[in-house]
Amino acid sequence: MKKNKKTIHIKYQFIKKNFIVLFCSFVLPTLLLGMILVFLSWQKTTNEIQKRTDNTLSLASGYLDGLHNNNQTVGLYLENSSLILGLNRMMSFKDISYTESVILKQFSLFINSVTNSSQNIDSLYIYIPNKLNRAYTSGRQFVFLNTLSDTEWVDRLTELEQDMAIELRQKKEYSFESPWEILSVYNRFRMYAGGWVMNYSLSNITDYYDSLLSFPDQSIYLLDQEGNLLLQCDNSDNGGNGNNGNDKISSETLQALNDPGQDHIWIHNIPYTIKTEEYEPYHIKIITLLPKSTFYMTALENAYHMILLLMLILIMIIIMAYILSLNSYHQLHQVVEWFDQAEHHQALIPPGKKDMYSQILQNIIRIFLENDYLQVQLSERKYRQKAAELQALQYQINPHFLFNTLQTIHYEILDVTNGQPSKANLMIE
Repeated sequence: MKKNKKTIHIKYQFIKKNFIVLFCSFVLPTLLLGMILVFLSWQKTTNEIQKRTDNTLSLASGYLDGLHNNNQTVGLYLENSSLILGLNRMMSFKDISYTESVILKQFSLFINSVTNSSQNIDSLYIYIPNKLNRAYTSGRQFVFLNTLSDTEWVDRLTELEQDMAIELRQKKEYSFESPWEILSVYNRFRMYAGGWVMNYSLSNITDYYDSLLSFPDQSIYLLDQEGNLLLQCDNSDNGGNGNNGNDKISSETLQALNDPGQDHIWIHNIPYTIKTEEYEPYHIKIITLLPKSTFYMTALENAYHMILLLMLILIMIIIMAYILSLNSYHQLHQVVEWFDQAEHHQALIPPGKKDMYSQILQNIIRIFLENDYLQVQLSERKYRQKAAELQALQYQINPHFLFNTLQTIHYEILDVTNGQPSKANLMIE
């Protein structure tokens, strides 16, 4: 039983050591190669995400270009001295002439063509200070301001210090309607008092920006020159779209968005990568946020099949390493058994397989037997040499004993014959 336990322990130690060697030789390089491939995949995915994020900013800026072109088209048409003077007369007097009615008809056709050409345009307002307190709207033409439910734009336009401004506000045509949000672009006339206001539908703009979001929890923000939030779109499951975001974005987050020169910010203890682009005509800051976890999750999704294949390879290598280790132990154990058989002069059973290992094993055993035979011959030769030396020594010792014995007999005879030699003495001599 003790011998069996010792054999099992040796077997376990040998297989363990051989398995570790094979594991380090094959599995570790495979793991290293897999890590390199995953890292390269992560780098490629990161670059693709960066490119798609830059493309999102470019498309967002291009969309604002379309809005700005509409506004410029109206501005180029309105920046006409005769047209402004005509509009001023039509606002200041209730009755207009036939010529003014023709001009008004042509003007209304142009305004309607502009506002109807894009679903993003909600309405267009024109105001020139006049004694009747009238304004022009794309939907109702000349109206008195006291009949409009939406009049806050007039004060904003008259108090405008710069040539252009943009803000997010709520609008309703009639008092019984629910208000909706619009982006209003205020424009001053260069040479005259007053100006025009281009109103854009925030819901349509938001729908387009929603289509630009490619990743989960990605967000797009539009901030005006003062850092106020104009628009917020996000791809989260719990966040709404199409609102100004005042109930969804904290003041700390808004302040972080306004800090220049950042490449990442923290929102609710979650790191986000931030990219910003300035739209010069409206002085709008376009910001896109993307959680850093998206980089890792997307990279893992792209490398999923690679990781799965790598795991299968590792499992196969582990199984093969164990099989090879067990096979090596059996081969070594067979060598030991052959040595034992050869040492006890038992019949040796040649290996059944005719492979290179079996030939090496036979050569080792043959050399072992030849060495054992030589050792036996050498021992026998030493034994014979020792026996010959003992025999030669015996040959040297025996004549002395015989001489002493005969001499003693000789003296005894002389003692009996009183010193007279006899025939016996002569025979002994």
